[in-house]
This record gives sequence, structure tokens and C-alpha cells, in this order.
Amino acid sequence: MRRLIVPAVLMICLIVTTTASSRAEEPTEADYLSAAVSPDLLPFTVIDVPARENIAIINDTSGRSLELRLLPNQPLLHGGIRAEISIDYPFQEGETISYRWRMRLVSPFPPDPQQRWWLVGDWHDQPDRSQFETWDGFPSNSPPILISYGNLDGQHMLGFNYGPKQELIRALPVTLDQWITIQAIIHWSRDSEGSLTVYIDGSTEPYLHVSGSNMLNGYQHYLKLGLYRHRDINTTNAIQINGVTIHRVT
Repeated sequence: MRRLIVPAVLMICLIVTTTASSRAEEPTEADYLSAAVSPDLLPFTVIDVPARENIAIINDTSGRSLELRLLPNQPLLHGGIRAEISIDYPFQEGETISYRWRMRLVSPFPPDPQQRWWLVGDWHDQPDRSQFETWDGFPSNSPPILISYGNLDGQHMLGFNYGPKQELIRALPVTLDQWITIQAIIHWSRDSEGSLTVYIDGSTEPYLHVSGSNMLNGYQHYLKLGLYRHRDINTTNAIQINGVTIHRVT
């Protein structure tokens, strides 16, 4: 899966519009992104939605956030049903990077009767430019680190999967319309030195820690946040995101 770009249909929707009685400006790409990510991440971040209806800026008592929505019968984008932002933060293999953000699932969030999972966050591989690789012929891989949403026996859950085999490490119960802060500290490596440590809601005690390979090649893996689901799920679902920060850990 290639690094994502803002589709032309969205860019068309972001132009200044004029009515007979007034002139109103739609939010720009930077307006949308600044509702979610810190200013230093804007150069690395793009929007990946099929239409204007899949994205909104939310201002409420909890502050400002970016809402990403999946809708019934929405068109495929890059071969999938998605509404995401993509952050291609640069790093070298062997570095330790901290990723932190706030998110909440918006009610109602209809579950899938077949208990299939949504992706709400994942780190994906991409071609290594230093090795002259391109997307042409690049293998289609599943992300080695991912966070998913599912509904198990009526309980909303976030699942944390790790490694080339995407093993489920732990599942966290969550409540709709309630903000949760996730901090993922990743030591990036293709060998056993790799690791993931997750903290929830600012706790000083790790929610989980797992070690092992977490890179599919030696080039930086990019973060996707939002919603991605099986194409046969056909409901309206939304997630809100803000406070995204990324930095190296010394």
C-alpha cells in the first residue's frame, strides 16, 4: 500500500465557494490537519478521504479535533474503505520514536454482526528510496504494528497487534464518546531488538510491552490514524482525533 495523497475530489471541495447572498470559505487542508496534529508534523501529514463528507473539524467543550467518517456505500479509495490521515515521520532503523495522540469513537458506532475489526491506527512499510525502490512492484504487506477496533459480546475493544504475524498482544475495553490518550514508544528494528511500549491516559505504568522485529524493510514506516474497515461493512462510523505528537526518545 503506497503512501497516501489528498484525492482530487477533496481538493475540489476545499476551494472557496460563493452563494447568492454570501461568500464562505471551506476549511483548507492545513485547517483540517491542524485540528489533529502538532504544527511540526504538518509537512509530513496528508489527508486520505474520498469526499468532503468524510471529514470535519469539531469544536466542542473538549476542544478542537478532526473527525473522520466512514459512510454507507462510499467509494473505494486506494482499494479500500477508509478515512484517514497519514504521517510519514522520518526516522532511521535503530531509533526510538514516541507517538502520542487522543482519540474517541463517536456514538452510535454500529458493530459488525460478523465481528470483523476496523483499523484505527497502524504503522505501514513503504519503498526504500535509498535503495531506489518504488511502489511499482512493491509487495503488498500487512502492517507490522496495528491498533484495531472490535465489538466483542457488546463490549467496545481496542486490540493491539504486533510483529510480522500481527499477533494480538492485548485488548483494551473502551467507552464510546470518551477520550482516550495513547502513547506508543517504538524502538524500530528488523531483529529482536525491536519493541513496542504502550501507555494509556498518561499512566506511568506501561499497558503493554512487547519485543521483536517490527520493520518489514529498513526504511521508515508511516503512521495512519482514522478508520479503515472491511468493504462489506456498510454503516456510518466516526472517530475523532487530536493532540498528535511525534518525537525521538533520547
